[in-house]
Amino acid sequence: MPDTRNRIRFFVCLWVLIFGVCVPASAFQESVDKTIGVRFGDKDLITDATLEQLRTRGIQFIEIPHTTSDRELERIAASGLEIWVNTKLSYLTPTRIAQEQAEMELLVDLVHRRFESFSNYRGLILSEYSAFYTDEVLFFVQELAAQAPSVTPYIRSGFPVDDAQIRVIRTAGSGETQADVIQITSSHFEEEIIQWLEDDSTIPLIPVDVFLGWMDQSSPDWETSFSAFAAGSDLVLPRSQNVPASPDFNWPVFVLLGLWISLAVHVRTEPTYRGLLFRYFTGNRFFVDDIMQYRDRSVTHGVFLIIQHAVFAGLIAVLCAYVFISEAGLSAFFDVVPSFLFPGKTYASFFIVVGLMVFLVELIGLLWLYVPSRSLRHVSQVLSLYSWNLHLNFVIVTAAVTAFYAGFSSVTILVLTILFVLNWYMSFNLTAWWAAKYQMERSSSYLGYTIGIHTVVSLGTVSSIFFFPSVLETLELVLRL
Repeated sequence: MPDTRNRIRFFVCLWVLIFGVCVPASAFQESVDKTIGVRFGDKDLITDATLEQLRTRGIQFIEIPHTTSDRELERIAASGLEIWVNTKLSYLTPTRIAQEQAEMELLVDLVHRRFESFSNYRGLILSEYSAFYTDEVLFFVQELAAQAPSVTPYIRSGFPVDDAQIRVIRTAGSGETQADVIQITSSHFEEEIIQWLEDDSTIPLIPVDVFLGWMDQSSPDWETSFSAFAAGSDLVLPRSQNVPASPDFNWPVFVLLGLWISLAVHVRTEPTYRGLLFRYFTGNRFFVDDIMQYRDRSVTHGVFLIIQHAVFAGLIAVLCAYVFISEAGLSAFFDVVPSFLFPGKTYASFFIVVGLMVFLVELIGLLWLYVPSRSLRHVSQVLSLYSWNLHLNFVIVTAAVTAFYAGFSSVTILVLTILFVLNWYMSFNLTAWWAAKYQMERSSSYLGYTIGIHTVVSLGTVSSIFFFPSVLETLELVLRL
């Protein structure tokens, strides 16, 4: 009997061990719910077919602008999808808040009241890409959140925001920081997108056109995976076997190559060009004497270099824009700058606008040097003295383009940009100094009219940024986004 009792006790203990430990660890373990959202922009149509496709692919919520029509809201309510409403308050700075605080508070109040009656109204995006690193903006957003206590407050940011009360939507890849929601764009690589979609700890937010593009153009396995996900399965996406697409057309490289070709053609077709170039950098005093004695009368050299310099300036500007301004910062920049000044809201616009502006400033500088001078009697003289120093642009900008595509640090691009600006600045001052040396009288007055005023204007232009808080705050926001 003792043996029988011991065996019974053994089997009872074994059963309790199996049922109490193994079963809860497997059969009763709760699975983690994965949440995925889709974002509708101002121009995206919200149709029944689109909402049904999102719902049957496992999408739980959608972000919509506060201007969404009543008819579209009825469709959303019928679909059962949760909605996050975007107030479209973007690029806020302390100065802008001080000027428009009452209007923005009224907007948030009206938006919240309009959507409050919807049972599937869950979130309110209070602001996008604003200066959340300042106490004034962060405190203002907290005040806006208090106006809508029944929903979850969100902000969209490109950098870390330390606020436990407000959840953060950040652009995927914009810094190593924790975020409640990851915003995916079409510019991200497939492997990154799959990682964010499959990770249960992240909430991806996908533009509706990007998501529908996946369903229509991607591998059919993606649509199957999302359909299975909607039915309750884990989201597992297949990796594409396609060869990665080639990079975008690197047009700055071809522009730079064209500039070098134009230099080679000019050297080949102008017999005196090579000799003058050698003399400028090895015997500058004799070069200046040849120009002032009117021994070299060519206007072509100067015009050629002035145009080249404007193109180089455009290249430097677009490289700096690529390096220091993110896509969110680019949107913030074009939100402030008058639209008629730029042909489009792209990085290439910097190349066009800066190039034209520099060319205009060069013409003003040449007139500034030529008109009050008594020693510069011919246009070719001021053109030659002013422009030949700009040959250094070939070295500086080539180094900048090479550093950009080689992945050098932003400091390298910044240093080369500063050298480019200083070289241009010295071209004006050197021309004025040489012209004054050959002026028999009133040379001091000429230097004051040229170098003196030029220095004051340059310093005043740079320092004026610090006297206008709104400009400084916007510039900081554009660079930090």
